[in-house]
Amino acid sequence: MFKQLLRGNPNDIRVIFRHYPLDSSCNPNMTQQVHPASCAAAIAAECAGDQGRFWEYADLLFADQKEYTKEDLEEFAKTVNLDTERFQACLASPQTKDRILRDVEEAERIGVKATPTLIANGRLIEGLPAPNKLASLVTIEKQRAERK
Repeated sequence: MFKQLLRGNPNDIRVIFRHYPLDSSCNPNMTQQVHPASCAAAIAAECAGDQGRFWEYADLLFADQKEYTKEDLEEFAKTVNLDTERFQACLASPQTKDRILRDVEEAERIGVKATPTLIANGRLIEGLPAPNKLASLVTIEKQRAERK
């Protein structure tokens, strides 16, 4: 849905992905585990991104949202043709987890409480709107921007 919307509005939409794992191992806002291992998945996605494969890797993660094992994450790395040694080093690096923690802190600062949350020109939209509503939202925001 997003890819199609982006293709139709290449100069009007910018997608910036930020992590907000519902996993207390890296998200102190979580009082209970909702998606265990989502911190590990977020870290792995960042490592894939370091090799230019973030979206391909993320697509695999979101296709079957389960509690991923380390082996699952490594298998995905092979599936998207990552340099596995570089991927392993990135997974082990504390700086990678720090990137996730910064995303969580930013989400807290701007009021994100759920996933997914979209932000359109500063307006938070919790949940994923239906495709027709998302297209309408883009049209409305484009019109607002043109009036400014």
